[in-house]
Amino acid sequence: MTQAPFPRQPEDAIVKNPGSFLRASVTPSIVGLLFAVLISFLTVSTAMAQDSGYHARFEAECGRCHGHSGGFSRDRLEIVDGQLVGRERGRLVERFLQRHPGGLTPADITLFRDVMYRQVEAGGLFREQCAICHGRAVELAAANLGITDGVLLIRYDRTPVRDFLTIHGPLNEREIEIVYRALYEITDGR
Repeated sequence: MTQAPFPRQPEDAIVKNPGSFLRASVTPSIVGLLFAVLISFLTVSTAMAQDSGYHARFEAECGRCHGHSGGFSRDRLEIVDGQLVGRERGRLVERFLQRHPGGLTPADITLFRDVMYRQVEAGGLFREQCAICHGRAVELAAANLGITDGVLLIRYDRTPVRDFLTIHGPLNEREIEIVYRALYEITDGR
């Protein structure tokens, strides 16, 4: 016969006083440890939710009206003389974001402008060349990529993504750099 992991109480003690089994079976140090683990988990989860990167923020804060960031940027914005502007009225995106509802900080405005600029500049390359097999770039990066010592790696075998792209798919050198930079920045939270 195997020994029970916790001291057993009579069945009627558990029924009459449901908390008695827990009190008798778990020492205060274990309860404290479990509480500390729970608080740590909640703290880390909250920090991750607050700093979840551009794409998660765009989808949470802007997606209801504007859809996915890449599609929105390519459809509604353009680069004119090195500046990101709205296609419809030609206004600078940075100035528009200063007044747009949502309360973006100056750092947020810079981040949003820079990422949207790169999305327009890339012209949907990932969507056209990669999405058929890999889905959205943000999902591929979240599930499969990581950064170690400034190098973007495939998580499961630690292959450098730039090296992998040279033997994978129909991309030329310029396109490899565009896709690499996009995946790096998504993985890095930009």
